[in-house]
Amino acid sequence: APISHQVVLSSHTKSIQAVAIDPEGTRMITGGLDYQMKIWDFTSMNQSMRPYKDFKPFDGHPVRALSWSPSGQNFLCCCGNNQAKVYSCDGVRKRTTVRGDMYLHDMSNTKGHVAAINDGKWHPKNEDVFLTASQEGTIREWSMKSSPVGVGGELAHTKLIKVRDRRG
Repeated sequence: APISHQVVLSSHTKSIQAVAIDPEGTRMITGGLDYQMKIWDFTSMNQSMRPYKDFKPFDGHPVRALSWSPSGQNFLCCCGNNQAKVYSCDGVRKRTTVRGDMYLHDMSNTKGHVAAINDGKWHPKNEDVFLTASQEGTIREWSMKSSPVGVGGELAHTKLIKVRDRRG
């Protein structure tokens, strides 16, 4: 189908690295090298073309990946650090993944990433499950139903996948 309308959203000060549109197509989230994440609500947007909400999920870390849950009730935000955050569709933080212990040699003994998270995706059908992939060579599965750990009540991974090449 040809494009009938075009809107220039020029709110970011540096390049956008991640974009996600909710399942209903009414909201979009963008994130970039300016460390900003912006929520755009097309149903309430006026001529000013301003985002519904904008903030820095992790100050000093660019937004690398964004992913909506299947229902559009939550979204996942992954920045250039070792934690991911889950927000409600209105941008209220719901959960944060725990930091891994970088001094443990075996990655399966730590409950979170120890290096920068490069990507994250919500499970296409399961509202409670998402995956993250990190520079340390692991993919971790997380469940929103997991019991909180630590002082901050953070999520610990439920499954760990170690990525290896032919040499191990």
